[in-house]
Amino acid sequence: MAAGIGGVSELPAGNYSSGATNFNFGGSASKLAFDPFGNLWITNDQGVSELSNGNYSQATSHPLKIGFYPFKGLATDAAGDVWVLNFTGVSELPVGNYDAGQVSYAPVEFTCGVDGKGPNCPDAIAIDGAGDLWLTGDASLNLVELRATNYNAALSYPVSGASNDSLSSVAIDGAGNVWVTNLVSSGITELVGLAKPVMTPFKIV
Repeated sequence: MAAGIGGVSELPAGNYSSGATNFNFGGSASKLAFDPFGNLWITNDQGVSELSNGNYSQATSHPLKIGFYPFKGLATDAAGDVWVLNFTGVSELPVGNYDAGQVSYAPVEFTCGVDGKGPNCPDAIAIDGAGDLWLTGDASLNLVELRATNYNAALSYPVSGASNDSLSSVAIDGAGNVWVTNLVSSGITELVGLAKPVMTPFKIV
């Protein structure tokens, strides 16, 4: 697939309506996420692009070794590793070794257009406090968990909804509650306490 013109716009606090700054780069931009160091990561038709903190106008491309376009979900963990979701699995780009150190995971349920167990067509990814991955797909009502102890084994959690509905986005709050959006019904579902807390609870001594 030919590369398009990708880009991202920054809307500064206090001047959202008229103060936008645009940063353009090669590739069709899709999802984006910040890492703990303030670098901005964006998926495109080749893999991911890194826009370094303090110089978002310069993009560094990191092609993925495994998988094919579209590269859908994108998340970064607390260590700074980058995780990319596509139709063939999940790719981990470890901090400091984004290219040569890439590792890919492809659990059995993680296929596009077959048995309905996992996200048939993967769409979004989130990471909880234990480093477990949570995935949704735009052709399934199943939320999928890949635990950090074995990213190649998937656990599936059915989410109620209409027969023609599907899950799109996923997010995890500080208490470990998992939130998913229903694409067809335009609703939001909360799964209380399903994930590991992102923030350690305060302990009074």
